[in-house]
Amino acid sequence: VYLYGTVHLLKPDVTWRSPALDTALSQADTLVLEADVASPESQAGIQKLVMDYGMFSEGQTLRGALEDDDETVVAAALEANGIPLQAVDSLKPWMVGLQLSMMQIMQAGYDPQSGVETILLADAGDKKLTYLETAETQVKALSGASIEDQVKGLMATLSTMELGEEYLDSLVDEWADGDVKGIGALMSNPAMFGTQDAYDALLTTRNKNWVPAIKSLLNEPGTKLVAVGAAHLAGPDSVVNMLQDEGIKVKALN
Repeated sequence: VYLYGTVHLLKPDVTWRSPALDTALSQADTLVLEADVASPESQAGIQKLVMDYGMFSEGQTLRGALEDDDETVVAAALEANGIPLQAVDSLKPWMVGLQLSMMQIMQAGYDPQSGVETILLADAGDKKLTYLETAETQVKALSGASIEDQVKGLMATLSTMELGEEYLDSLVDEWADGDVKGIGALMSNPAMFGTQDAYDALLTTRNKNWVPAIKSLLNEPGTKLVAVGAAHLAGPDSVVNMLQDEGIKVKALN
């Protein structure tokens, strides 16, 4: 089983293919991704999930969830992107944070069509495709925190956004250089997620859930390429460390 850490959106001019990756992809009979988020059926389902889990009901509002100081910061971030606060008042804090971060990433030139998974899928040919979780699992991980903790996550997202395009570029540079420790230092930090619970929900718990599935691949014939977000393969709570704790031998390929 090959493990490869990905970046979901990239600038089109980033060079990231390597002989080691191309060899792994050519040898693999199965490509394993986090979840099916690309098929037309999945896209339709994700839109419904976002509506179900991303919007307030029963008269709750974003402004009602924010303290005055936080509302001022959120309103300024939205207005910088041409969005009045009242336009997103029905959205839960996690959804607002996701939209703002995606806007910043794409405005900086990052493109989902240049993302690693998109390219790997295009090159997969007739390989079998399997997934470690569902799109609903991902949405629930994003949306499952209390509204109070979602607000903390939103404010953490805005703080990260203040670091600007240079921060995004530095993260991709660490990844493109294969600097696992650097990625871990930047991403394996609960403060980046707002709370420890959010960090655990988005990284630690999902990693734990993936480990049995990845272990089971070793008992199947053939070669598998498992491609997941690079943050899942770096830091103290990584899939790599969890596999090693289970007695699985893991070695890096340059």
